[in-house]
Amino acid sequence: MRIHVTINGPLRHPFGASAVTLEVPAAATIHGVLRAQVQLADAEIRQVVVLHNGAHAALHTPLCEDDRVDLYLPVGGG
Repeated sequence: MRIHVTINGPLRHPFGASAVTLEVPAAATIHGVLRAQVQLADAEIRQVVVLHNGAHAALHTPLCEDDRVDLYLPVGGG
C-alpha cells in the first residue's frame, strides 16, 4: 500500500526531499513506518510529533492506502 510522508526539519535529510511516497505493508502502523522506512530508533521516535491526515496521532495508529503522515522533530533554540 502507498502512503505519503512529509518530513520536516532534520528528518528530511535521509531522503533528500521533504515529501516522499512510500510502499508499506497492508498492516502498517505509524510506529512501524518510522522504524522500517524512516529508520528511526525508538528514542528518536518518542521525540517526533506525528500528524496523520492532518490530526495528531498515536504511534500505534494503523495506516490505509493514500494516508498522509507529517513528521516534525521539535527543535529548540533562541
